[in-house]
Amino acid sequence: MFNEKTRQYVGRGKVMGRIAGQFISLMFTLLKLDQQALSKTPSGTKLPDPVLYDPEIYRKHRERQYRSSTQEKPRKVLHMHASALKLISR
Repeated sequence: MFNEKTRQYVGRGKVMGRIAGQFISLMFTLLKLDQQALSKTPSGTKLPDPVLYDPEIYRKHRERQYRSSTQEKPRKVLHMHASALKLISR
């Protein structure tokens, strides 16, 4: 429900919207993982099983012990030429 006086959503609708958003986000993540697994599977081979929701991973995530399945790419280190350092130090 939208409160015209405060111009904010209040009550059950706000909570339902948050829960629906979390559910949609979870479904998207699981489908994306399945799509990535299928794209790496050669044609003619047995398809991998779909990724299912695992409460243990969710618990670890809430306790900040979970590491993402995607590895972070190492950042590129920029090296400046000596002449550029001289220009900056002026």
